[in-house]
Amino acid sequence: MYNDLSKYCFRSITLDDSTKRPSFMTRYDQKFIIPSESLDVILGYLQKSYHVLKVNESWLQEYENHYYDTARLDLARDHLRGKRPRYKLRKRIYIDTEDCYWEMKCKVVGGQMVKKRIKASMNGAERFINGFEIPIGIEALRNSLKNNYFRASFYSLESNEKVTIDQSLKILQDNQWVDILEGFVVVEVKGMHFNESSFVQFLRSHSFRSIKFSKYCFGIGMLHTQFFPHKRKAVLHYLKSLK
Repeated sequence: MYNDLSKYCFRSITLDDSTKRPSFMTRYDQKFIIPSESLDVILGYLQKSYHVLKVNESWLQEYENHYYDTARLDLARDHLRGKRPRYKLRKRIYIDTEDCYWEMKCKVVGGQMVKKRIKASMNGAERFINGFEIPIGIEALRNSLKNNYFRASFYSLESNEKVTIDQSLKILQDNQWVDILEGFVVVEVKGMHFNESSFVQFLRSHSFRSIKFSKYCFGIGMLHTQFFPHKRKAVLHYLKSLK
């Protein structure tokens, strides 16, 4: 895992500082999967005009997500079929601060992402999900996937843009954490408008192209290999092409 920023000249912001920025709860985003060995190039670019978020003096924060879906995985199926609106429902745990939230993400017509969250306890009951309007009754939902990764967050000094870099993506399988994206990181560019930011242009100039990728759906595909196998194989083929 890459965890050293000492050779870069990043200015940092705190969690309190980040609350003064746009929340990005309603946003457009683009995702890129990039070999870990290319992180130096990316971080070298970001240091010029982005702040890095630091929590407890660390620029890496550990996330754990507990996703909920039906027994048939209807929410995942909607995503893989490109249905809109479509939903994801999860409990997100910020390991470093021990904060915990129920979160709902909805991709609407036009490609905008709308996210809502409700404060939860670490061992909160599923009844907190009732705070969201979703097309599936709570009684039909069950825990469908647990994943874990480390995230670095960068805030642009020039525009309302946030860049996150996720590494060491794992899923819980047979009570063991299994790395499902070894050697790669997920870069997500989040903005208030859908446009080609200078950072996206920089990525494209280095032959990185955006990809439709969901950590949840890819995790489901790795956990249940019979579930939309062509989608899982398409991602694996793309990863192979980057090596």
